[in-house]
Amino acid sequence: MKNKLIIGRYLPINSFVHHLDPRAKLMFVFLFIILIFFCHS
Repeated sequence: MKNKLIIGRYLPINSFVHHLDPRAKLMFVFLFIILIFFCHS
């Protein structure tokens, strides 16, 4: 059962997000959080 859990495990995947600059990732996360706070639905 333990071997099937992937939470917190490193998976070597090449994606667009993995190639972004860490500062850009943080900026997108903060913008997403601000967007969530301003949504009224």
